[in-house]
This record gives sequence, C-alpha cells and structure tokens, in this order.
Amino acid sequence: MMTPAEHGVLINEMRLRPPVEILARTIWGEARGEGKDTRDPVDDFIAMLSVGQVILNRAKIGGWWGGNVPGVCLNPGQFSCWLRADPNLSKLRDVTSADPEYAMAYGVASILLRYYPAKLNDLTNGATHYYAKWLPQPPVWWAKMQQVAAVGRHLFGKEIKTA
Repeated sequence: MMTPAEHGVLINEMRLRPPVEILARTIWGEARGEGKDTRDPVDDFIAMLSVGQVILNRAKIGGWWGGNVPGVCLNPGQFSCWLRADPNLSKLRDVTSADPEYAMAYGVASILLRYYPAKLNDLTNGATHYYAKWLPQPPVWWAKMQQVAAVGRHLFGKEIKTA
C-alpha cells in the first residue's frame, strides 16, 4: 500500500494529465474485466461506457463531486480505484495502452468526451452512483439511492429526492 505522501504525489501528478487519460484510467480501474464471465468484449465496452457516463453525470451536476473529469475522478472518496488502500492502485498508475482493456477504456473515454450526452444514450438513466452486484451486501450509501438501471454486474442509482 502506498504511504499517504506517495498517494498525494500520485493524485497531484494525475491532476496534470489530460482529462481523457484520467477518465480512461478511472474507467479501467472501475470496470475492467466485466466480460471475463461471458468472454465477450462487448460486455467490457458496455460496462466501461456506463461507468464513464456516471462520471460525466457527476461532472455535469457539479457540487461536491467537482465540475470536471479530474475533480470527479480524483477527489477523495469518489471512486475506489483511486483509494490509497486499493490493491490495484499501482496497476492503475502504471497501465499503458499495451493493455487491451486500457486501450478500450481510452477509446470509451474519447468517445464519451466527444459525444456524450448529445449523441449517446445514457445507459444509466442519469445515475450518479453504482456498485457491483457481486458484493455481499450493498454499500451503506445505497440506502439513499433509487435504482435506475442495471448494466452487467453493476446497479446504477440516483439519490432519492426528499421534499
């Protein structure tokens, strides 16, 4: 596990990268391997697209999430792949386009930044949250969500509006 200082340096270095790269790394960190059960790369693509849409939905809303891709992806506690304790954080830091799943994530990020939401349907129905269905139980925060979509091994939700 990275030290807090190492983690801080990594996050600061990432903030200097282009948004497409930050989005691609986050998509890869959160949604790679979706097609491993079906061995269908389309499942990977759809899962990556859905996770990317959640990121851009958050950026559009702004607020505490942040108003842009780096803010949404790299602000503390947003996505588990960037947590200091994530066992795959060093892979996330070091991955290159030689990895086919990262190359796909980069392509998805490029498509999303160019065409979403104008020319792409939102597979998540405006979701701002998701979690993996294979978890033994939903995260605590899911109790405040309304499920709006299910894509692959993820459930997608929006905060329940209270009057």
